[in-house]
Amino acid sequence: MLVMNSMKMGSWREILGIAGMSEFEDRTRELGFQEIIIQCRLPDGRWSGYGKMDEAFSKGQSWDWRSTPHQIMGALNRASPLSAWWSVALQGTTSDRYSLGTVMKSSGIDDILGQVVQDQAGPLLIAHLICADRSRLPQEVELSASRIVYDLLFSLLRNNEYLCRFQRQAELSPREHEVLALLVAGKSNPEIAEALKTSINTIEFHLKNIFPKLGVYNRVRAAVVAVRSGLVI
Repeated sequence: MLVMNSMKMGSWREILGIAGMSEFEDRTRELGFQEIIIQCRLPDGRWSGYGKMDEAFSKGQSWDWRSTPHQIMGALNRASPLSAWWSVALQGTTSDRYSLGTVMKSSGIDDILGQVVQDQAGPLLIAHLICADRSRLPQEVELSASRIVYDLLFSLLRNNEYLCRFQRQAELSPREHEVLALLVAGKSNPEIAEALKTSINTIEFHLKNIFPKLGVYNRVRAAVVAVRSGLVI
């Protein structure tokens, strides 16, 4: 879904493999969704729509993104998946051929559940999960679907060493590095506070600063990112 890698252009097959979209597609279909619509905002602010995911995949459609991976991942990292939300939405695209309105009319689709990731300039990426019968989408299923997308976003962010190794090390202060290292070692907040000869409140303050810098929301994910990105060896 977050088709960010070391290429400026690539086929959908290559991109989907890197992004793990096949797993995302399988899991969303298990929840009763019929199709997935992909849209991304280009650096100049225009929206680029790629139609139904399986159609784009089968045609080997090219991904045309006029920006560098570092810029794209940096924007996503600053936005953080924590700022995403779920809502019923109908978003237009710049392509009539792949506009959501056209897809909906031709497919008899009733509703769209949209995952939106936002940065300071507005929405950055939308993955639309289309459900033909909204009555089959109770609140608990909606939350489950949201969890799947959150997990995928975090997985892609923490696995992108292109961003992690260079950018995140510079963002952490020396004290934050110390706190993170002890967290990875399995120390509790009181144990970290004792080791660094400071208060538990101070450690909690450092962790609140560390988590958004790593694009995570808990200790386990922070440890995973720290190890995989080389922040802690």
